[in-house]
Amino acid sequence: MEKQLKMIISLLIKKTKSKHLSWKKLTESSYYIDFNDCRVNIFCQPVSYKEKRRIRLLIYNSRQEVISTLEEEKFKDLKELYELAHNNYYSFDETLEMIIRQLT
Repeated sequence: MEKQLKMIISLLIKKTKSKHLSWKKLTESSYYIDFNDCRVNIFCQPVSYKEKRRIRLLIYNSRQEVISTLEEEKFKDLKELYELAHNNYYSFDETLEMIIRQLT
């Protein structure tokens, strides 16, 4: 199962980078994608001053029950995925490119 979870993370990163996925915002620090009746949700949770944040990925089944919780400590690519989801939702790269085009 861990191999499948790593593959899901890898594919989410790849598809987000290539702009084939559009993340939606759930809360200020939480983003999600729906796949038919299933859902993937990634969020950043403040923990303490010492440990500034914790990134988690939740996978929901078709009954909207959490079937897997992945944590950054075990799945290091979650940080990259969270940043990609955040930037994807806010159209960060596109906005900067548009501003640069207008300035040049």
